Amino acid sequence: MSTSVTIEDIYQLFERSQAENDRRAAESERRAAEWDRRAAEYAAESERRAAESERRVAESERRAAEY
Repeated sequence: MSTSVTIEDIYQLFERSQAENDRRAAESERRAAEWDRRAAEYAAESERRAAESERRVAESERRAAEY
């Protein structure tokens, strides 16, 4: 015996599909935000290291000029 499909069944399937799509979109946004946060941290750390390196070079040059 076959089961008939009603318009209500189709609507429920559509709603479940929409809910899953919404969940996936939210997860994608969360991952993108996390990636952006990590990229900003990496950039800040890179800038900090570059500034420290420049400071050390300047200090070395100053010491070399003293001798």
